[in-house]
Amino acid sequence: MDTTKPCISPRKGRIQLSISQEVLDRIEPLRDEVNFSAEAEHLFRTIAERVERRKWVERNAGALCEHGRAIARTGLAGTEFDRI
Repeated sequence: MDTTKPCISPRKGRIQLSISQEVLDRIEPLRDEVNFSAEAEHLFRTIAERVERRKWVERNAGALCEHGRAIARTGLAGTEFDRI
């Protein structure tokens, strides 16, 4: 995924956030230079992907460990090598 440019999806929804007044005061003068909606969308996407990856690893931890043990035992990465 290209992390250099925020991706803007065509269908939009709304979310309500609480942001400190100090942050709002700092970003207000920058709103003509920065698309904060697109930047926030990019950050939310990044956070969602990170959490989804972590959950995938948690769900598959047993299989990943077993696969690692099989490789350590045999030195081979999968059943396609059983013919050797």
